[in-house]
Amino acid sequence: MGETAAKGRRITYLDGLRGLAALLVVFFHTSSAFVPAIIYGTAHGGIAHVFYSAPILNIWMQGNFMVCVFYALSGFALAYATLSRGGVGSAISGLVRRYPRLAIPTMCATVIAFVMLRLKLFPVQRAAAISHSSWLAGLWQFTPSLKGAVREGAIGVFGSHGSAYDAPLWTMHNELRGSLIVFAVLILAPRRGLRMIAYAALAILTFHSYLLGFVAGMAICELTLTYGQRGESLARKHLWWIAPIGIFGLVLGSYPTPSSTMPSFYDHLLPHIFGSGAFAQQIGTNVVGAILVLVAVVALRPVQRALETAPMQFLGRISFALYLLHFLVMGSLGAETVIFLHGPLPYAIAAIAAFVVVVGVSMLAAWAFTLFVDEPSTARLKRAYQWIARHVVQIVPVAGPVLAPARKPAAPVTIEPVPPDEAGHRAAAGSDTVNRSPAARSW
Repeated sequence: MGETAAKGRRITYLDGLRGLAALLVVFFHTSSAFVPAIIYGTAHGGIAHVFYSAPILNIWMQGNFMVCVFYALSGFALAYATLSRGGVGSAISGLVRRYPRLAIPTMCATVIAFVMLRLKLFPVQRAAAISHSSWLAGLWQFTPSLKGAVREGAIGVFGSHGSAYDAPLWTMHNELRGSLIVFAVLILAPRRGLRMIAYAALAILTFHSYLLGFVAGMAICELTLTYGQRGESLARKHLWWIAPIGIFGLVLGSYPTPSSTMPSFYDHLLPHIFGSGAFAQQIGTNVVGAILVLVAVVALRPVQRALETAPMQFLGRISFALYLLHFLVMGSLGAETVIFLHGPLPYAIAAIAAFVVVVGVSMLAAWAFTLFVDEPSTARLKRAYQWIARHVVQIVPVAGPVLAPARKPAAPVTIEPVPPDEAGHRAAAGSDTVNRSPAARSW
């Protein structure tokens, strides 16, 4: 689709897209806590309802859509490491390291939440009484334990759909399952024809869930590299429809949190094939929207250039940590800011100040977490895998890139498996930050 991927260079624009999505998740949760009318709608109209209901204008508040973007990105980037250069050995490395790569940061986040709970740093009840957010009032209403925090961060969030300590960790369940699907396809279907059959079968099996994003991300990656092999660009050949489907993807991503004030046209953007109820329709619509947006991003160079700017790359690097920690900042310093400023100042000013505090402090905390937890842990996991592969057990030798141009076969040799760069961003979203290889990395 785009020359960047086709030439095997690092896909930096995917880092930027992941960072932007993580930032918009921060916006979504902060608004849910302190300006809930923007997220859940209001019968009183006004600017808050405009931001709730207007297509594309409300995209910066659609946290569920941003999660769907994460999933599609992960499918693309995890597949890219194997299909473009790493071979099956790369997929095996990713499979072995995937769970600890996710679990170490999530466990650290839940332990931090435990400490903050014990210190009573979440004044959410008082803040919710001011902001009228029933969602905020329901958070952290339990008795914490260190054992429970460790168990939930290391195991619980991967086997269920929620976390009492750090609510955004509900996504880790699908992140791990989707990653395992990607690696299974890459390992068990080394030929393109088999992978195409697998993509079609998996699309049918997962069309009603978030996992469809991973399957579509793999397929988009395959198409990208196939065009690159031919020296072609999908954007040059099909620009007339690439940009419009990207815009339509944003419209689908604008599907708001279902409520009695949601405009009825959202319910008819796509057929009702995703399950019963408005929330099932929202998930399906958002997943399809994320897939269309990813197609547009990997095809349109002007969009890629915007995502390759230094601020977007910084957000990409800290995006996993930003996703993990922002919720804790929102419930502590964000809530305290609203409580402190409400009364002396109009509530709108207090809410804006809380918004600024949450975004700023979350980015600083994410930067520190990236430097001292995320990057070191991924580096150690990589070295441990390499040592085990070299000294303990001979894992499947690394083949050439699955989609490499055909060449005369060489005599088989046993070499050290090269771990894949795991999708999306340099450090924060679950990446091999210290490995400066060409592919984008993933959570």
